[in-house]
Amino acid sequence: MERLREDPEPPIDSILSAMPESVPIDWFEPEAWNTFTVRERVEYTAGGISVGLPLETYCDTLAKCAEWKNLPEEEFMAKYGNDVLAQYHMPTEAEKAQLEEYEAEEEDEGIDLTDYMDEDEENVGEDVGEGAGEGAGEGAGTAEEPMIL
Repeated sequence: MERLREDPEPPIDSILSAMPESVPIDWFEPEAWNTFTVRERVEYTAGGISVGLPLETYCDTLAKCAEWKNLPEEEFMAKYGNDVLAQYHMPTEAEKAQLEEYEAEEEDEGIDLTDYMDEDEENVGEDVGEGAGEGAGEGAGTAEEPMIL
């Protein structure tokens, strides 16, 4: 008897292009959250942190769900939420201070990459002529000189 082997369809690409806003922290798997950069974690938690559900052990029966589902937020967080938050690496005050210092240094240097992003978007698809595709640094001038392509 011969078996037919069928390969599964390739997965569909996600339409999410940015982190969701205003969702409880437990929307993210702890393993995924803990891989985010400090900047991403700081930006996401800037508006406050909320927990949507307690740990799974408190959700396996209707009776257990009834114990927490109508609790005020403060009581819910004290009784269940902090156990959930313990799984997530939150940005520390030291990490926040270091990030602020780094961003202040960037501002002092006067580098604003958004100015260049607009120009790049306008030039998408244009042939830049001879030398297009040269390696980084080839034909580049100093900060005062124009780049030679």
